[in-house]
Amino acid sequence: MMVVLGHQTDRAKFPVIGNMTLTPARWAVGCLVCYFLVALNIVIQNNGGTQGDELPWVWSCWLMLCFLLAGVWFLMPGKKPQQITPTLRWLFVGCIILTLPLIWSPHRDWQYHALPRLAGLWAGLFVYYSLLQCKLTSRQWTVIWTCIAIGALFQAVFIIGEIFAPSLTPVVSQAAAEKFGFGVFQQKNVAASYLATGLALALGMLADKNMNWGRGKLEIIRQVILGLCLIFISTVLYMLYSRTGWICWFTDVFIICSLLFFTSVFKTSRRRRLVILMLPLFGFALGYGLSFLEPSLLKSPHDGSSAQRWLTLKACWDMMIESPLRGWGYGGFEFAFQHWVANQSPVIPTREMMNHPHNEILFWGVEGGITSLIGLVVICIAGIKLIFNRFTPTRLVIGISIIPIMLHVQVEYPLYLSSAHWLIVLLLLISCDTETVSNAGSKQTIKHIVCYRKIFASTIAIFALCGSLFCAIAIHNEVVLTKFEIRKLVDDESITMLPMPWLINERYVKDIALLNILRFQKTNDNQYLNTYIELSHQWLKTRVDADVYNNLINVEFYLNLNLAAKNDQKEAQLLFPYDKRFE
Repeated sequence: MMVVLGHQTDRAKFPVIGNMTLTPARWAVGCLVCYFLVALNIVIQNNGGTQGDELPWVWSCWLMLCFLLAGVWFLMPGKKPQQITPTLRWLFVGCIILTLPLIWSPHRDWQYHALPRLAGLWAGLFVYYSLLQCKLTSRQWTVIWTCIAIGALFQAVFIIGEIFAPSLTPVVSQAAAEKFGFGVFQQKNVAASYLATGLALALGMLADKNMNWGRGKLEIIRQVILGLCLIFISTVLYMLYSRTGWICWFTDVFIICSLLFFTSVFKTSRRRRLVILMLPLFGFALGYGLSFLEPSLLKSPHDGSSAQRWLTLKACWDMMIESPLRGWGYGGFEFAFQHWVANQSPVIPTREMMNHPHNEILFWGVEGGITSLIGLVVICIAGIKLIFNRFTPTRLVIGISIIPIMLHVQVEYPLYLSSAHWLIVLLLLISCDTETVSNAGSKQTIKHIVCYRKIFASTIAIFALCGSLFCAIAIHNEVVLTKFEIRKLVDDESITMLPMPWLINERYVKDIALLNILRFQKTNDNQYLNTYIELSHQWLKTRVDADVYNNLINVEFYLNLNLAAKNDQKEAQLLFPYDKRFE
């Protein structure tokens, strides 16, 4: 009998569960599989929102990532050399450049408002670095891509259920679909770009024979499921009536099928090529037919939105030209944009409050000026160079799969409404960089930092576990504040005892202000209204919110503070010319 001592030594480094050795890579894959197949599809009661820290599924993603990081670093061998790739270095440089404008943001409240975005940026970079150390195999990456596609299929089936059989969906989901939108993300364009990404991965995995699980029955089942993904995802992409979704669907199908029929990139049979082409076309046609069964789907939701988008893009461009070097200040786009538009002569009649210009490049450019734009350029060049520096069919699939989200960030802000989108972008890039590490000797030099880092790894694991606790507390606080806002909380005063309210500070501050109005309704003590006025004025010095203005004006009129009320009403009318409450 041959005994391979080296092999036994390697296995001894990791815990063994049954016959399987638990490595950092397997832990990471397990966490990601559980997230995309289970956690992401859980609907948590919420009251909507336009900021990531107001949406529970954003926190649930970071909760999973904290568990992932804790396990990865706990299982990491103490003497394992660290992998620092050229792409990682350039991403690090880009993140530093993007962070610099925070220093000269003019208001402390604005800086505080920008911190979650920058925290997500740096946390994403650390997730990138951590997963790079795991060195996932091509088979493990295929498992992850398959789970993302199946997760998109789950979303598609769930949305079909919400449209045609809402009584079969959870009560929480029914309320959210009626008030906000379909799917877990509750916003059709966010759901559409996620579905389109799953569609691109499903198309790519069926086209690329290298992205498989072998030749057993499991692979046959996987291919059947991927075929169902092409049909049902295409069906829902039509029924969502999302222009972003339609463009992404066409882009995915056109590029993959063009490569299949007119190039030799994907070496597949003619029959297989026809099946890959016909399934999404059939699904899209099916969506068109099913739309007539639900007349509400045929109503165009785009009236006036295009004009508003063009107005916003032009205004943002003018703002960038007006302050190109320093920008207007991180965290202050909402305030700066509304006041800049209102102070133009003649006044530019914006129809809605804009907390984001619906274009990621303009967003960073307006707030951070040319410094932020340089940071974006560095990150984009690093990503593009990584994907296309070595041509393989698998890398081509990855490049195509990242297109839907990259298109979406040019017309909206999905990375703030869904951490899943941000995570998918990271995973797509990491998979290419992992391949770079495996082939380092041929094209790139990988820097090895050999260190004994058990203390470092243990510290990271502990911090990650603490982070998971913070995320769980944030989700709890979100649910409590949602009940408070929809008037279903038994004791309104309980929101003052929430643990770590700074995790959702902006929402918490607004709800505390509203609590003073409820206290007045119970006690008839005008002091609570005076407190509300004070908090609202403080808020409006660096923020813009039509509801806050409306409540403030009503309270001031009630207290016979007519001059202050008329001044606030005049300002609100200037900021929100189409809001009839301020006429």
